[in-house]
Amino acid sequence: MKGLRIPVLLLFGLALAACATAPREAPAASTPPAARRGEMIIEQAIRDIGLASPASLRRAEASLSQATAGYSDRGLELTYVAYKMIQLLYPLYLKPEYTILPPVASAYPPIFRAIEAGRWAPVPQSDASFITLILPPLAVLFTRDKGVVEQAQEALDHAAGLNPASVLPPYLEGYLAERSGNDPEALASYDRALALAPSCYPAAVGKARILLQERELAQAEAILSPLHATLPPDGEIARLYARVLLAEGRLPEAESAIAQAFRVDPKSLETLVLAAEISDREGNYGKALDQLAAAERLGAPDPTLILLKARLLREQGSTLPALDVLQKGVKLFPGNQQIGDQYGKALIEAGRTTEGSRYIVQTLKDNPDSVDSLELLIDDAIKNRDWGKASQYLGKLLPLSGSDLALEQAYEVAVHLGDSKGALTYARELHGRHPDDPHFLLPYVQALVAAGRKGEALAAVDGGLKTIEAAKARSDLYYLRSTLESDPQVRLADLQRSLLENLGNLYSLLAISRLYRQLGDGDSASRYLRQAASIAPDDPLVKAALAAQGG
Repeated sequence: MKGLRIPVLLLFGLALAACATAPREAPAASTPPAARRGEMIIEQAIRDIGLASPASLRRAEASLSQATAGYSDRGLELTYVAYKMIQLLYPLYLKPEYTILPPVASAYPPIFRAIEAGRWAPVPQSDASFITLILPPLAVLFTRDKGVVEQAQEALDHAAGLNPASVLPPYLEGYLAERSGNDPEALASYDRALALAPSCYPAAVGKARILLQERELAQAEAILSPLHATLPPDGEIARLYARVLLAEGRLPEAESAIAQAFRVDPKSLETLVLAAEISDREGNYGKALDQLAAAERLGAPDPTLILLKARLLREQGSTLPALDVLQKGVKLFPGNQQIGDQYGKALIEAGRTTEGSRYIVQTLKDNPDSVDSLELLIDDAIKNRDWGKASQYLGKLLPLSGSDLALEQAYEVAVHLGDSKGALTYARELHGRHPDDPHFLLPYVQALVAAGRKGEALAAVDGGLKTIEAAKARSDLYYLRSTLESDPQVRLADLQRSLLENLGNLYSLLAISRLYRQLGDGDSASRYLRQAASIAPDDPLVKAALAAQGG
């Protein structure tokens, strides 16, 4: 590693020292103007190549091709370097059917062959320069070899110090940071690259990838939309843009973007799978399965394909075929947590509950922070009414995830364990996130009632009745309101309003039957009880009420 630093610094240091200490000599015969212009073109081309931006590389290539100096060995060599750098970094800017060949004795073809093979290119000391310093790190685009990455990082540090205007160090540093999962550092490096060269589209694409992953959809779209519209068609950009549009629910636009990706690469596995995801969101399950079948025919297994196909089959009720798909996925990708979780869930859905739970517990040992695994185990414990086990798993889940599902599970477990304070905490959080959603308002009111905070519960119900329009939810709210009143006539009015909103509200029917019996109106009590029995004859509450009435 140090061997790389010393020769380069020595080279630049000796060059500077030579300039400072050389004795003054009598001026030689002046260089002919044409030759001097050629030297200046070569010098400018070297500076432009060092900047490594799309504009500077194309400028170097163009200036050399239009000048006599470009036909010298050095000119042809530099033209080749600019061409190869565009090819590796900015292929969308390459002219079609356009090839540059280097001079026969050039040192650069072996360097580029090593780069494209993912190897560190040895640079002869006689050829050491800023250009040869920034070229070997390009090998990281073709390899994950730890040794190559370490050498590249050291060389990039040197290059950034020697030429802060070069876009290559911050771009490759961002690329390496993104690849290692250090998204904040990657974003900062990509931003530095884009500040130096807004046309460095690989940095923009890398930034958009991270923003999409972080669900910053508007920012990702703002980057990708102009790239998709102005650059030559590119499969990666089209797919990434389609993913953003899909996440935003803009399905026709997502389908249009993925169609462009098909035109660029009609046999891309990733494109076919993404197209199937879009078809799935459109509700066209048959088309989605056909697209996944086409992807399978390419012969390259893919975790996303397996997960999507299994989910589509399960949604169509094909539990056993879905289980077969996931079982193959577990064998092909034994370390994939998502496939493992879905396989365990599919086992449970197929009636193999013990086997499924045991499998998920086993995968949890390998990845104790798997939110999906914990949620599945909690769901299974709730179904089995094993509240102690559910509470145990929740103790592990809640520090990892504050999702709506996790809080709903926590609320249900707290209710059944008699933890009214905990139930209210979870219900309040969910209602605060979704203040206009009756699905979260009703548990909140129930939790307030259970905690003895009837005044707050009544205020919450009245607030909900002002904003909620869904008849079933309003019926439930009026029923809850009736439980908060002590005056029988006020309770009766609330229950009647509840039934006006939803004649099939079982709880309201039973409550109004009890209330009429308390008021001494046995005929009305019997009429409402018979109505409840006609709706749900096997309901335990209905059976109990009928038994109490005597048949």
